[in-house]
Amino acid sequence: MNRFEIYRGKEINGQLVGLRQSGYAFQDEGANYYRIKLFLMPDQNFYLSKNQGPGYTLFSKIIVEDSGYVHFQNPVGFAKILENVKTHLYLKFPDLQSHMFMCLYPSERSEIAA
Repeated sequence: MNRFEIYRGKEINGQLVGLRQSGYAFQDEGANYYRIKLFLMPDQNFYLSKNQGPGYTLFSKIIVEDSGYVHFQNPVGFAKILENVKTHLYLKFPDLQSHMFMCLYPSERSEIAA
């Protein structure tokens, strides 16, 4: 399992400023989505899935069928790669009114269990 750090902050002229860690994203080996845990809501999982087109969607519910097929319900936000910041993914949960950034590179302590 890989772990990716999530920060709150702002992007100004291609630089991320005022970053404060606000959670983690976890990705199991071979999975094509991330499970997100925010410090603000420790009992809630969110799921980040790549769209068929550009960008990503954040969901609050995952369904895993007996066959192993995974699909998601309840979209709660979106994510995208910013043109001028190539190291982080921009996450937006409209209800939280907060700008978050997920590092695209696993943290050094990525083998820690979720």
